[in-house]
Amino acid sequence: MPVIIIGAADRHHRGHHAGQYGIPSLVLDRHETVYPLPRAVHADDEIYRILARLGVGDEFAAHRRSALVFGC
Repeated sequence: MPVIIIGAADRHHRGHHAGQYGIPSLVLDRHETVYPLPRAVHADDEIYRILARLGVGDEFAAHRRSALVFGC
């Protein structure tokens, strides 16, 4: 069954993930390009597995910062 994902901000990976399992998906967002300002990001184990399958896990991990660095 096809799915529509509204708002690509932190959910664009779900469209890709669905596609890997043969689920047709359409991602809709109000921005035509990547949002230009920095955003807070949380990446759990599932995100790291997806990034590793895409071949960018190590590159992503090299740019991450722990919340502890910011005193949270």
